[in-house]
Amino acid sequence: MSLLRRFRTKKSWTQAELARRAGISRSSVAAIENSALVPSVHTALALAHSLDCTVEELFGDKGDGTIAWAWLSSQDFPAYWEASFDQKVLAFPVEPLPFSILPPDGWFDGQVCKSLSADVSNMTLIMASCDPAAGLLAAVMGSRTGVRVLPFHRSSNEALSLLKKGVVHVAGTHLRELDEPGGNAAVVQDLLGKGFRLLRGAVWHEGVAVRPGEGLTALRKVRSKHVRWIGRKEGSGARRCQDKILPGNRTAESIAQNHWEVAMAVRQGWADAGVCHHLAAEQAGLDFLQVSQEIFDLCYPAYLEFDPRITALRRVICSAGYRKCLASLRGIDTRTTGDEIRV
Repeated sequence: MSLLRRFRTKKSWTQAELARRAGISRSSVAAIENSALVPSVHTALALAHSLDCTVEELFGDKGDGTIAWAWLSSQDFPAYWEASFDQKVLAFPVEPLPFSILPPDGWFDGQVCKSLSADVSNMTLIMASCDPAAGLLAAVMGSRTGVRVLPFHRSSNEALSLLKKGVVHVAGTHLRELDEPGGNAAVVQDLLGKGFRLLRGAVWHEGVAVRPGEGLTALRKVRSKHVRWIGRKEGSGARRCQDKILPGNRTAESIAQNHWEVAMAVRQGWADAGVCHHLAAEQAGLDFLQVSQEIFDLCYPAYLEFDPRITALRRVICSAGYRKCLASLRGIDTRTTGDEIRV
């Protein structure tokens, strides 16, 4: 019996009643219960809300041989990658990764999973972060250790939330500046509790990207009401930086999902200014007004300390070769790269 049907029958509801409460069609309920349809994020949330449970409880690992999604796909029949977590394997809907084109491990046809490649789930590391240099780390990890890194783009708070749910191995976070007491350890302890490790990735230079020749040569000028801003999401390190610059009554016309979207929006003239990493601004050919130095750490659960993938990650980040490559990128200070803190 599917979990959706089990939750529905506990309520003594018909498929039609559940459909009415969730605002979807009865045929959709039937198709989801029969594994003929993967629900969209909106539908999954509506069903979980109607049944007084979480999406994870409703569509997590069913233990009956069906696919266990780390999170739901927006597509009906998605391609996916796989990675192992403890005694289970989770599927991750394929999405664009920074500077990576990776073939999927398989695809879901609505009923069964179709494998397209050999099983490498035990050597796949899932990382969520907004690190603009994540592609470099993934490339070095693959060439030197044989570990496949899937670096999903997520804000700091989103990454830590996924780590708390147990669906990523590593979360990148930059929610504290270099001179703030407690650093990211204080954030992690507050959001996740104890039992975690922080591996220093680098210290970032974050600030405002502007087009050359526009006369926006100082922070006081980008605060002008005539300057069009592209904003950053709540809960991100970049949003903290943005809030230091913009007056409280100013709002951005649109919100960027990552550093590269900010750089491209400014470069193409869709916005005049936006907060991003120095590296993203430079690679887009933009001028950069530095605002802060932020600590970027990679957080992982302490119980994974001796997992071969985490061991490989620590070895690579501490290596002289990787640090040298990272230091060659603009806006990245590697003097403390590889330091570790227990939370």
